[in-house]
Amino acid sequence: VATKETLGILPIPGDIRDSSGMAPFVDITDRTEKLPKHRFLAEMQGARKAILPIHTASEKALFRTLMESNRYFNPADGSLPNWNAAVKVWNAWADRTEDVWYKLNDQLKVYHSQWLKNSNTKEALSLSSEVRRPLTHVIHDSQRSAAAPAVPFQRANPHVAEKGFLGERWEMPLPAGQPSSSYSGGPIPLSSPPPLPNTFQSSSFVFSLSDLYPPFAHQSAVTQPPSNSPSHQQPIPFSAPRNPTSTSVASSVARKRVAESLAAQEPAAKRARKPRTCTKCARPECPGKQRVGNCRNPCRDCGLVQCRGRNSKRPNEPFICETTES
Repeated sequence: VATKETLGILPIPGDIRDSSGMAPFVDITDRTEKLPKHRFLAEMQGARKAILPIHTASEKALFRTLMESNRYFNPADGSLPNWNAAVKVWNAWADRTEDVWYKLNDQLKVYHSQWLKNSNTKEALSLSSEVRRPLTHVIHDSQRSAAAPAVPFQRANPHVAEKGFLGERWEMPLPAGQPSSSYSGGPIPLSSPPPLPNTFQSSSFVFSLSDLYPPFAHQSAVTQPPSNSPSHQQPIPFSAPRNPTSTSVASSVARKRVAESLAAQEPAAKRARKPRTCTKCARPECPGKQRVGNCRNPCRDCGLVQCRGRNSKRPNEPFICETTES
């Protein structure tokens, strides 16, 4: 359905435009002339010039001049401005001034309230300037920074790994065929680690010690010495490097993963449930374990058959028998 309703930029009604002293919009047929500024906005609003709030320096200066000299903006009796007459004076200036635009009553009122607030602030600062001057000199004194303590400076040290996952010195059997002169440093006796299988298997991966630590590959390729060999009976200690290699770190991570995988595969043991008994006679075969009214046995506390037994809903209270009412 066709409609004359306008969305976005609303046109100014003719009566408001005439009462505010605005000229209607006139299209320029001679395209050789320079188009006026904000022409599209003025055309949509239906006025000769665009209707905008006070925002330019020329408009602010004009408003200050009119507040000082014009009787409609600043009545002699100190009352509020006559906005109906003041807006006509303003729009008359807008017709002959290039950087001044049309205004409505509400736009002048909004700027007037802000202008009064700024004027009061400036007046208060002007009246208190003599009182604030000593404090201003103290605050802005450059000698105050000379008495300030020096800021401690500390150089940022980068993070350094001084120790790895393994100890500085540890023992390990010397692989067959490896000369003892290749190991340097004095040994520190440590307890022998538990024997590890040559191959680790898991549900997600399979690897061997030869993949994690290269000396094991050399050890498995040569013939192992007999059990009475001195090199087999007495492990030759050696000093590990200060910073562990990547193979040592990978070995530690792999062992941890294997332990976690094996622990996850073991099912948790289920706790046996205690058999249910009757709260009155405490017998597991009594039908009163489902409902105390089904029990035909005497109470285990008072010995009466008509007693309902202990209160199972309050197990922390003293045992008091509940006798049924006749």
